[in-house]
Amino acid sequence: MYTQPLSSLAVSNQAGTLVARSKKKVVKLADESTVATILLWDANTLTSEKFLKRANLSGADLSDADLCGAFLDRANLSNANLSGAFLRGATLSSANLSGANLSVADLSDAILDNAVLSGANLSSASLSAADFTEADLTEADLS
Repeated sequence: MYTQPLSSLAVSNQAGTLVARSKKKVVKLADESTVATILLWDANTLTSEKFLKRANLSGADLSDADLCGAFLDRANLSNANLSGAFLRGATLSSANLSGANLSVADLSDAILDNAVLSGANLSSASLSAADFTEADLTEADLS
């Protein structure tokens, strides 16, 4: 069991599942390798380095999370709740965002080339200068 000695966070291994706890959220992470270097220091910022390539965050509640500039290449964010999240300048190349809720999220200047966003909710999201080159937007809500 690993516990970060910060008042707003505890990361522990419970039956093979890592759970990151902050004052506002509980985020279940699928495997230990995903969070080996993650340091959380407040309830609204997910990581100090925001380096989450190939992370499995499927179904995670990341609403209102600050992921500006995060590296989420090939991350699995399927069915994740990213409503109101700040993803400005984030790299999500080849990420799986199928069924994800990105409503009211800030994806300005984000790179989503080859990302899968089928069935994703992007309603009222800020998409200014976002790169969706060869992204799968099948049945995505872009209203």
